[in-house]
Amino acid sequence: MGTPSLWSYIQVDTVFWESSASTRAKAMKSLQAALDRGRNFSLDVEIESDFSVAFHSPALELLAAHSERWRNLVVDCPSDMFNGLAAVKGKLPRLEYLEIELRDDQTRDLSLLDIAPSLKYLVFTGAPRLITNFPFE
Repeated sequence: MGTPSLWSYIQVDTVFWESSASTRAKAMKSLQAALDRGRNFSLDVEIESDFSVAFHSPALELLAAHSERWRNLVVDCPSDMFNGLAAVKGKLPRLEYLEIELRDDQTRDLSLLDIAPSLKYLVFTGAPRLITNFPFE
């Protein structure tokens, strides 16, 4: 428990969050505990969801509060959930690897990626028209 590196990988698969409110509360408590135990260690985060951001905004908000620790981020979700990550804009100093799979073409704003000074690798799967929205400069 006292080794932050043990808590450096966080996977949020919201398929397991669709049951009761008490199950969601336990999942949030577990997520908070993992983030706390990792202290300031860099994080590898994987988010997978078939549901909307409205349902999972507390988990997204909690993860976004730690975005400055993200080293690797893999997001496989509907566009509205990705749009819910807007709070991380300008707060991605450690992000080196980003993999995004959007399941529809409703994402209009990818500017949250504008300031990711350490980004080295980008993998994008989704609607081809969205690739023009990436801030490649």
